[in-house]
Amino acid sequence: MCECVDCGLLFYNLIILRDGKFYEDLQSYEGYYLEEKSDYLESCKYISENDDVLEVGCGAGFLLNFIKPKSYTGLEFNDKAIQIAQSKGLNVKKEFLHEHALQNEEKYDIVCFFQALEHVESPREFLQDALKCLKKGGKMILAVPAEDSFIAQQVNFYLNMPPHHVSRWKDKTLAKISEIFNIKLFSLIHEPLLNIHYEFYYKVKNFEMLRKIFGIPFRSLDNSVMFRSL
Repeated sequence: MCECVDCGLLFYNLIILRDGKFYEDLQSYEGYYLEEKSDYLESCKYISENDDVLEVGCGAGFLLNFIKPKSYTGLEFNDKAIQIAQSKGLNVKKEFLHEHALQNEEKYDIVCFFQALEHVESPREFLQDALKCLKKGGKMILAVPAEDSFIAQQVNFYLNMPPHHVSRWKDKTLAKISEIFNIKLFSLIHEPLLNIHYEFYYKVKNFEMLRKIFGIPFRSLDNSVMFRSL
């Protein structure tokens, strides 16, 4: 894993990206696409009924259970999720953000993406395209797995490494976005633990305690005999 000396972004020097079928397979696992997330609840504070909204990586469009904007456009590559969203009458397209930005400059009041940025190969270009779609004075709302949380302490957490996640985001890295793109940061928060997370949380914390007791150095990927003995 590599780290940007300027912003602290963690990324892998070997990036293997997967297609929509990969995420369609993951969709079968309970909890992968949640219908209710604190990300959605928090976004309600910033999205009004007069807003034109673009959601990138929209899944089945569950955000629309929480907001009632003037208009909504979703971008997604999971065919099954697109089918579900379109069956509900949602305007969801199978389209790259870069392609969409070329035809929709300064169109939206809100551009949002929840648990999507960590999947993209070129986050700077992705953010540039997202901002390109925003009207003057618009808002960009994003959520990523927090590197400043217990998730970062999990060993062999394959969903937090390629080909699933290809970057990791610290608070200082997210804050740096405002400097790089000359935009105003209006909020940076951590979501509370959800019921679905508690078992995972205690498992990680208990292992972290054992690792320190036995003096095992932390590695995000560890197949050593010492690790397996725990």
